[in-house]
Amino acid sequence: MAIVEESALSRSCHRISQYLELYIGSSKVDVLIGDPKSAENYLKSQAVDNAKDVVNIFIYKIEGHEFDASVHPDGLWRIRAHALITPFSLVNRTDVENPPSSGEVDLRLLGQVLAAFHEKPVMDELPLDDISSRLNEHEKNIRVQAIFQSLSSEDINHIWSNVGEVGYRTSVAYEFSLIPVIPRSQLIEGPLVTDVLLDVNSIKRNDSTDQWVPEIRLVVDSICFESLRFRTGESALNAFIPKILIVGPDLNEEVNLIVSQWQKGERWKTIKHQLANVNALQMNCSPANESNAANINLSNSDKNKVGQISIVAERTYQRPSDNKSIKIHSNLLVVNIEA
Repeated sequence: MAIVEESALSRSCHRISQYLELYIGSSKVDVLIGDPKSAENYLKSQAVDNAKDVVNIFIYKIEGHEFDASVHPDGLWRIRAHALITPFSLVNRTDVENPPSSGEVDLRLLGQVLAAFHEKPVMDELPLDDISSRLNEHEKNIRVQAIFQSLSSEDINHIWSNVGEVGYRTSVAYEFSLIPVIPRSQLIEGPLVTDVLLDVNSIKRNDSTDQWVPEIRLVVDSICFESLRFRTGESALNAFIPKILIVGPDLNEEVNLIVSQWQKGERWKTIKHQLANVNALQMNCSPANESNAANINLSNSDKNKVGQISIVAERTYQRPSDNKSIKIHSNLLVVNIEA
């Protein structure tokens, strides 16, 4: 029998259930996704010798993200999923002597759920590129955040009065956001607006924190630019080798230069990754020192395609509080190539 393909919503909720099961202990509890009546039936259907407590995740409401109200029909739409998390503990336990009451075990399970999301409100990166091939580079991985919600007595009564013949059980509510809705049709993006050439005189980066943002500039004839314009076939374009000055507080820091390309009728795609070190503590652009710049070698076929080429520097650092790898992006450089 065929089954509908996986979605970003189902995968996000499944990852959350896996995290809770791992946190509490898979040998102690089964974490289910569904309505409370189904969870109660599952609890009753378990074999006595292998029975486990159940924690149920019930997605009772889905709402759109307020800033995505006018998103294009072919674009990525982001939603918030509201969940009621309910424990269903065993009534007649045989796995321990002098077992606590079912109500106390329910509270133990709820305490574990609260602790799990308090310790880790943002889930690990969740890959989505195998769900859809139409995702941009920055859309292929998401991090879902769990936000505690306080439900009013009216909300609680409304939910439990519509879940079937299940007695009220103490529960907690969370919002999981932001989860993308991925359309099957492909959004064709337009070019970036870069009509103004910027000539920058001086930049200095002396940030003392780990969260400093790199600054980059294209250098041509010792002058700094954030955007350039060429015509296909001209000698200047054929001879053009992007020279990138990278400014930061640490000359030993390594960044990843990401080169992407856009052509009319196509989506942005990454065509090159190149590692380079910060090469200036201060960038003097009148004139700029080209000897320290990082060269990016592009093929003539890439350079002679009508469209745009963008370059951004990405640095990664370990956040001390939780040792998570955080990516920080520089300003964007754009090369326009016209017919």
